[in-house]
Order: sequence, then structure tokens, then C-alpha cells
Amino acid sequence: MKHGGDVVSVAEPTKSRKERRVPILEPLRPVLERLAEGKEPDNQLLVGPKGGVLTTATVRDATNWDKIVANPGLPDLTRHGLRHTGATWMANACDG
Repeated sequence: MKHGGDVVSVAEPTKSRKERRVPILEPLRPVLERLAEGKEPDNQLLVGPKGGVLTTATVRDATNWDKIVANPGLPDLTRHGLRHTGATWMANACDG
């Protein structure tokens, strides 16, 4: 993720390897500003524990994901599935 102005650019590792510009939501602005302190606009905002690109594997290892989902007996639970569940819940909350 790179930052600047009212958008955050996600350059990689997207599926298409093309830059994606994402508008900044106001509640997220203070967090992004804190992450951006002392960084140039082309610097990465989020990096892995060794300073490299933040990947799915890095997040999985840092959160002990495999152990967490095995304990409650949910071995098929995925972060991707949770993301979609969360998006569905938010969309349903807006209906009405």
C-alpha cells in the first residue's frame, strides 16, 4: 500500500498486478496518518515482520491462524470466507 492525498494505492500483490486506488474512509484516516508518519508517499504503509511485503502467509503465521481454527473444530474456516461473511453482514445492516 502506498499513500498520498485522499486515496491509498494498492500496487501489489493484487491478482492483476495493476495499481488499485482505494478511497480513504474518514474513520480510517487517523490510523493511516499514524502509519504514514515519517514515510514518503511511495513507501509501503504495511510491511511484514522482516520489512518485506505483507502476504497472506505472513498474516497466517503471525496470527497462528491454523492453530486458532483447529481449536474450535473449524478447520475449513478461512480468512477469505470471514471477509465475505463480514461484507454480507455490513450489506444486510444497510438494508432497511
